[in-house]
Amino acid sequence: MKRLAAVVAVAVGISCGIGAAGYVLSRLLNTVHDAVRHSPTPGHDEFHEANRQIMVHNGPTAFGNVPKAVELARVFSEAQKAARATLFEGGKRGDLSLAKGEFLTYCRLSDPACVFLVHVPEMRQYSADARATLRTLSWAMARRALRDKELTPDRLVVALRGAVLFDSISIGTPDGQPTVHAGTLVDATMLYPYFRPPLPRARRAAAAETPTTAAAGRARR
Repeated sequence: MKRLAAVVAVAVGISCGIGAAGYVLSRLLNTVHDAVRHSPTPGHDEFHEANRQIMVHNGPTAFGNVPKAVELARVFSEAQKAARATLFEGGKRGDLSLAKGEFLTYCRLSDPACVFLVHVPEMRQYSADARATLRTLSWAMARRALRDKELTPDRLVVALRGAVLFDSISIGTPDGQPTVHAGTLVDATMLYPYFRPPLPRARRAAAAETPTTAAAGRARR
């Protein structure tokens, strides 16, 4: 664990400095993380696979677990890029960014929740005030995207990251204001539950069965 802490400390330093080193460092962080874990938390693998897709711009800018989620990600990404061009002075250069100036976005859509993972290009250039504005704007854009598609998940999550680390995670309901987790080291593991695979139908039925109904069923048999 000491070695892991040391690697994370290096990550913080580099993520605030040279963006080009972010990709190598991010891969190193993932490797170390996988090496130290013993029993995977449900949703761990699915989250990291989604996060990997928005690490580097290789063509597509929008990703998702289903076609409707990809469309939400596309709408969100384009809205963010347009807003940056008119509202922000920081983070406009794309030549040194792993995202190459694009807001790489992954959307995971399910009945319980809609999650947006967003790689903000050159996030380290944004001031604290600009980051706060970006969080507020991102939440509003996510809500609008859901409203325009007439989607009503129970929860909405918007997670913004730079080249390596997450800068903020906002969690709330689509019709309200979020609880915002922001800082130097945002704990991305809070996102794992939103990426858990759905239970098989038989297990869902068993989990929903109450002790009373189970006893009644046995009595009938």
